[in-house]
Parts: sequence; structure tokens; C-alpha cells
Amino acid sequence: MIYLLLVVLLLILVIAYLCLNRDWFSPTMITVFVFLFGAAVAAYGLLSWNYVEFTGIVIVVLTLALLSMLFGEMVSKRRNRGISSINDEKSVPQTKPLPNILCFINNVICVIALYLYYKRVLSIAIEYGYQGDNFLQYVRIGLSNGAHNGFVVFCLITWSNICAYFSIYYLIKSYFFIGIRKTILTRWQYLICIVVELIICYLSSSRFNFIKIASFTLFCYVLLYKEISKKKIKIGRIAIVLLFSAFLVIMAFIKMGESRASFSGNNAIDKLIVYMGSSLPLFDYGIIHKELNPCELFAGRTLNGMWGILKILNLTQLDSLKFLDLVQLNSSFQSNVYTMQYNLLKDFGILGLIIIEFFIGLFYGRAYRSCLVKKTDRKNIFYCYFGFYLIMQLWNPSLFQEVFSYSWVLELFLIYFLCWIIKKYQRRWEGKYERNNISRWSGNKIVSAHDGNK
Repeated sequence: MIYLLLVVLLLILVIAYLCLNRDWFSPTMITVFVFLFGAAVAAYGLLSWNYVEFTGIVIVVLTLALLSMLFGEMVSKRRNRGISSINDEKSVPQTKPLPNILCFINNVICVIALYLYYKRVLSIAIEYGYQGDNFLQYVRIGLSNGAHNGFVVFCLITWSNICAYFSIYYLIKSYFFIGIRKTILTRWQYLICIVVELIICYLSSSRFNFIKIASFTLFCYVLLYKEISKKKIKIGRIAIVLLFSAFLVIMAFIKMGESRASFSGNNAIDKLIVYMGSSLPLFDYGIIHKELNPCELFAGRTLNGMWGILKILNLTQLDSLKFLDLVQLNSSFQSNVYTMQYNLLKDFGILGLIIIEFFIGLFYGRAYRSCLVKKTDRKNIFYCYFGFYLIMQLWNPSLFQEVFSYSWVLELFLIYFLCWIIKKYQRRWEGKYERNNISRWSGNKIVSAHDGNK
């Protein structure tokens, strides 16, 4: 049945390709590609996962969900049709490098954040038994048992995260305008906070942070390529960027696996296959075994961030379901990765899943085409930031779990804040540039008119 799922997903891919003007980078196309990848890995994994059986009921549910998302994106496409033709020839403005003093201050803040974060995770590791070996494993144990970084460190780390995203975006944008050599020579300061962010991701022992950086980089490259070059995307170039991003994620996954006691060098690849491919078989398994993952809260499996804030405010005493039940795949491996659609199905039913998928397609389709039409940095950064959730829906409902969480709210605020600062600086620079050009043009015009009267 898993091979039937592969065939169905390929058919949906062809339908989406034809309905969305052959745009390989549209949100629905990305979603189908992600599930195709998951199904292909699952087909290999099911050869040894003899404790679970793939019945194929998920094929119907997933088909309805993906077609609903496709319909939502098609509706958004029709809404943008009137303005897209007007702005097709709009050019993307080149971004002037930020002043050195601002880059210096930002890099100092990022380095301070790294120092304080290292001290905090080191204290957590020591508290939970670290004595010189397996540092990440003890950090993971401490964080899993409720250890916190503290408010100040949390804010500094979040600032460092957002600055790294901005640096990646503007480095890629500069690359398309002036090439990689001049980009490194004139914007090398941006690399500092990116390196700091990678170290922080490593210390956090979390794979999601690496996946988020890789997906953000990929989305930035493709989106800016489409906006700046105004040419069809070359599959070869995208394949290189995609393979490089995948390599970083896989290496990070294996390295981060050291923080799990069950993860060793002998079974690293098998564990990677379990994580990448078990979601669809568990989606199918979870539909059949309805007793799994009970929760008393409405949308308690999906809106964890919202319920977390309500509990902090003492508006509820119930806990949301943060970790789903583990299912044994074989004698060696187990998993609790079920896909985002499973959580939506359990919380809202099949009709709710179809409606939510429609609005996901509508939202992402509208945002994507707005980026191609408006071509502003703010819209591009927001879309690339939310692109991570399109990829992660194969594994968990991050799109809804983080909504209204305090970390999500703070990140959105910082993105708006940095966009506002950069926009003011760019307007000031562009205003001076235009005034200088007008003065020169006016001066030349007066001289030529005077010469003509002579």
C-alpha cells in the first residue's frame, strides 16, 4: 500500500504542477514533495518495521488534505491575478550594507548571548551529572526535565536567531547583485552572527534549529532567484542548494543524536530513517488505533503554545499534549512522529482537517504571490521564515504548536522591529541618493540651456 501512496502523491504533484502554472516552488508543490520524500523513506523503512502495518487508510485522508490545500492556493492565485500583471516588471532594489557601527553592536550582542547561553547549558549539564563526556546528552536530559535558560538569556538567544535569518537573507540578496566575492568582502560582518547561531544550535542539542536554518536558506535562495533574475529556476542550481542543505541537516541530525542515549554510531543511519520516514506509517497506525494520544483539551494536540500561555496566566489547569505516544516499529526502534495532519485530524475531525488545509493553502499562496508581486524585504523574510513550517508538517504541527507561544510572539516582534529599522535606514540612504542625482541633473540642465541661449 505504501507504493500506492507514492503513485497517488505523484498524481497530485502532476495536478498541482499543471494547476499552478508549472511553478515548482509554490507552497502546495513543496508540500507534496515533502510527503513524497517521506513516503519514499517509509517504503524503505517498512521492510524492517515489522511491528506496524501500513493499511493505506491514510491515502484517502492525505489526498483530501492535499487537494484541499491545492484548492486554497488556486483561490489565492485568482485573487492576485488583477495586480500581478501590473507589477511583473517591478525590479528588486539593491540593499545598501548596514553601517559598520550597527553590525558591530549586533555582533557584540550575539557573542554575549552565546557566552551566557554556554554558561547556562554548562550549568545544566553539570547539574544532571556531566563530568567530561557526552556533554550534549546531559544538556538534553536537563532540558527535557524542565530546566530553563532564564528570561534574559532567552531574549538574547531569540535576538541572535532573528539576526542570523536577516544576515542569511541579505547575504543571498547581495550575492545575486554583486557576486559572492564582493559580498564576502563588503558584508563579512554578517557571517559572525550566522556562525554564532550555528554554535547556539549545536549547544541546544535540537535538530529543529538546524532544519529551520537550512529551510530558510533554501527559501531565500529560490525566492530571490525568481524575483531578481526573472528567469525560470534552473533545477541544477536548486538541486545543489538543496543537497547542501540536506547534507547539513543530516550531519546535524547525526551529531545531535549524540544527545540521545539510544543513539549510537552503529544505528545512526537507521535512526535517521526512522525519524524521516516513520511519520506516514504512524499516521496510518494512529487512525486505526483511536485510543492513542488522548487529550481532554480542545485542540490540545495542536495549539500547545496557546494553551501554555493560558496555563501560565492560570486560566486553565489542564495540560496540552506535548509528546505523542511512542509506537514500537520493531525490536530496536520506536517513534512518536505522526505528521501535522494527524494532530489536526484528532483535534478537528476530517471536515476540520479539510477546512484548515484549505486556509493553509490560501494563506501560503497569498503570501507567496504577494512576495513575487511586491518584492519587499519584509514580505520575503516573513515568507521564508514561515516556509519552515511547510517542510516540518511531515513530522509535527509546528505551524500551530508555536502559534501564540511567547517565543513565537517575540520572534515575530523582532522581525517587524528589524525590518522597520532597516527600512528607515534604506529610505534615508535612497533619499540622499535621489537628492544628489536631482541636483546633478538640474545643474546639467541649467548649463545646457544657458549654452543653448548663447
